[in-house]
Amino acid sequence: MSASVVVGRNGIELDGQPFYLLSGCIHYFRWPRAEWRPLLEQARWSGLNTIDTVIPWNRHEPQPGVF
Repeated sequence: MSASVVVGRNGIELDGQPFYLLSGCIHYFRWPRAEWRPLLEQARWSGLNTIDTVIPWNRHEPQPGVF
């Protein structure tokens, strides 16, 4: 099943209906990996449909060229 998504001046429409982004922010690097799924499930249960995150590049590349 495919959905029709339109982004316009009045926002986002999904299959012709207004779609509102309800977002929360999760800093994945502050949570143990084993807790990610329960954390995301709690976000969904609370009504969120979007997750925002930041990528702390200094944790992935502690020195230039070292990953």
